[in-house]
Amino acid sequence: MAYAFRLDDPRLAYIRIARADIGGEGLGLFLRLAGKERPLARAVLRRNTISLVDDLLDMERALQLSATGQAALVIRRGGQSEPVLVEPLLFHHSFFAPIMDYSRAF
Repeated sequence: MAYAFRLDDPRLAYIRIARADIGGEGLGLFLRLAGKERPLARAVLRRNTISLVDDLLDMERALQLSATGQAALVIRRGGQSEPVLVEPLLFHHSFFAPIMDYSRAF
């Protein structure tokens, strides 16, 4: 299971994965939604945390367009077609904080 969240800066998003042994050069990181994979541009994997710059809230837009279905994180090494890792992706409410004011929601 992978968890997406944000901390202080809303332009940065983080994804924590269960394994820390995947690191290395030449990894491709993708978000799978509704059977389609979108590359996670400007993403860096360190140990078990992926940090990515998400200035334009591209991930949120992708989630909204997919409407239904489980999101998944896909990691591939080099140009291999078989993924090294596929994990269902869950989102902490802090991930959506830049587009929703939770203090006014209740």
